[in-house]
Amino acid sequence: AKVVLLWGPGAAPLPLSVAQRYPDRFIPFSSWSFAVRDYPAVYRPIEEVRRELTSRVFKGIGEVITRGDSTVKGPPGPLTANVPPDDQRLLDVMDVAAEFRAPLMVSAGQAFSDELEHLLAHNPKTPVIWSHAGQPRDQYPIMGHTTTRKLEEMLVKYPNLYIDLSGGMLLIPPSAPDSLVNPDGTVREAWKVLFQQFPGRFVAGVDVGPDPARVKKAVTYLRFVLGQLPLVAAEAIAYKNIEVIIPR
Repeated sequence: AKVVLLWGPGAAPLPLSVAQRYPDRFIPFSSWSFAVRDYPAVYRPIEEVRRELTSRVFKGIGEVITRGDSTVKGPPGPLTANVPPDDQRLLDVMDVAAEFRAPLMVSAGQAFSDELEHLLAHNPKTPVIWSHAGQPRDQYPIMGHTTTRKLEEMLVKYPNLYIDLSGGMLLIPPSAPDSLVNPDGTVREAWKVLFQQFPGRFVAGVDVGPDPARVKKAVTYLRFVLGQLPLVAAEAIAYKNIEVIIPR
């Protein structure tokens, strides 16, 4: 099995180097993102991204960091860019992705979902993967959560939207209203209905950094959640959907 490998700002050579070392295990995404606090100079020429996609080695773009919930609370965290997801520079990158029908993975806080919708509407040819459904990363205070009703509305309205199940979503305590599971470990009914209603629109991920212990914890959690779904939906979310999204 292969895993999509993507990285945020400041790591353009990393996905390619790892994929070249383990070609049967990883699929790299082209790195492009806005400057953030700890990486002030990471902009890459758009033609460089186009060349990488033309090579057919890179199968998508991302993760692009835009403003998240920590921007609301401030000060921005180390991986937070106070830039809206509908910024013209990202719209231009989206158009390049559309040339190859390559997915674009974007991190945007739920408080800015309206700006993300502008991005989705800009070029429907580009599949957009919304990182951890707009939930904040685990190190940020929760400023509300993306409701399943909101996700349903967006999935109906934008056929090019895909929801990533990873990162902060996997680390939210079961007692929180935005957790995938109830305190007893069962998948929340609202999420189960959403998964079964849109089995082709979710993808599984980890997004917890290169720490083996955290990766194992995230994968175990995902298997536990997916194991409670019908087999067709579970397999789609686990690996089949991403196989459809990435270009051949």
